[in-house]
Amino acid sequence: MKVQYNPKRCKHFPEQSQDVDKNSVTGSIQTIHAYLENGHSQKKPLYVVHSNGSSSDESGTDPPRKITVQRMSQEVGLRLCGGNITGVFIAEISSDSPFSNSDLRIADQLLVINGKDLKGFTAEQVATELNRPSDTISVVAQHNLNNLFSLCCFEEYSMIHAGSGDHFYVRAHFKYEAETAEELSISPGDLFRVENSLLYGQIGKWYVCKIDEKDNKIGSSGVVPSRIKMEESYSLRRSYSDVMPDEDSKSSKRNGSIGRRSFFKRRSGRHQHQRSGSKDSRELTSFSDLSASNDNVPTADDGAPLLYQRVEKIKCHYPRPVVILGPFAEALIQKLVNESFDKFKEYEEEFLNTDNTVIEDDISKGVFVDYKKVNDLFKVTRTDTLHRIAQSNRHSLLRVHPLAIDRMRRCKLYPIVIYIKHKSLKQIKEVKDPRFLPDHLSSKSAKELFEYFSKIELEFKNLFTVEVQGANMAAMHQNIKRVVDEEQEKHVWL
Repeated sequence: MKVQYNPKRCKHFPEQSQDVDKNSVTGSIQTIHAYLENGHSQKKPLYVVHSNGSSSDESGTDPPRKITVQRMSQEVGLRLCGGNITGVFIAEISSDSPFSNSDLRIADQLLVINGKDLKGFTAEQVATELNRPSDTISVVAQHNLNNLFSLCCFEEYSMIHAGSGDHFYVRAHFKYEAETAEELSISPGDLFRVENSLLYGQIGKWYVCKIDEKDNKIGSSGVVPSRIKMEESYSLRRSYSDVMPDEDSKSSKRNGSIGRRSFFKRRSGRHQHQRSGSKDSRELTSFSDLSASNDNVPTADDGAPLLYQRVEKIKCHYPRPVVILGPFAEALIQKLVNESFDKFKEYEEEFLNTDNTVIEDDISKGVFVDYKKVNDLFKVTRTDTLHRIAQSNRHSLLRVHPLAIDRMRRCKLYPIVIYIKHKSLKQIKEVKDPRFLPDHLSSKSAKELFEYFSKIELEFKNLFTVEVQGANMAAMHQNIKRVVDEEQEKHVWL
């Protein structure tokens, strides 16, 4: 673990610091308050030699130090403050901590724990690393009062709430009903700015504010279950459901799939009371109003559910590409270009005579974002062409496979993905336009289109930016133009 000492610029220490384990802090505790009261906040000589042989100048910064101790119990007896913006610091050291007789000091910044670089780590993540089972704990720390000053004087850094030092964004993909006055309810799709990831010094709660797509605060700030708490609850409910399935999960199994939607349902009847006094039962009860389903919970590459998805805010200063998914995408693109030529340009795919290996290699390099094979040729969508259209101050209109959407994002194109949702195949069959849909759509074709795009919605819904309700061509055309204007003004959350 790395730490940095910098007491020179520290005026005071925030009251709301974070414990790795609050119960482990017993006996005589050395605090930053006491440290400063003993005169360490006064101006130091230009050059000071410490007992470990290291030196620091008047900036209050020491060289990093490596410290290794034997773990005596699960508790490490440290209180933390800070977060991913400021860095994470040692606020208190318990007298029975394995670090109490080590070179670790109050106001040290933790840089590395057991070989893991902590740059950008939240307070909760650092606490989790300290609590991982191991025989020894090795840290690199640096005494750095300049960084600690940024944390303590939070009135000069309004983005940091009460000196917590955390500041990051997440999007929720589950429903949760608040149980106390301090909690916030959660709906799928909600955006939150997390300002304290280790509230009250305990892993399990975040202090957040709900925001809109433009990063404007909505309502009052409050408390929500943390990512770690949610994943533990999710895992507990899944294992409990596997052992004692309710009627919904039994029915799901009979249908050949075990959906996640039943994991968070409130247990009823005898299942609810069999273990009412157990810890697991209390955990289940505390999250009884939380629900999730396969339809709205994306998964990570390893298949784990992304109940909270970490996102970043990006502002696009160029017209974003527009991907239209739906039965009449080609006709709608032609109508948009025909009636708003100065605003939209249809992307014209290029034909290449090459082999599949070259295409796949160029896809991995970001040269292309999509391709289709037509007879012996490949129709490709070039990344540089999309950038050139954006530079001409027009939105490129595309018909690509949904898998191309992530490729476009990796190439910093950030498409507006519009899904045209029709209620029924009858509604599809009734869409007519003499200019852009001259051919009559048969019942068979309407059914095939409805079933195909229903599957697209089921599999790729998490990639959609917005849904536009299917209607007549004129209404869909106007709604797409309105949506593009609205989305262009918003931040992109990825």
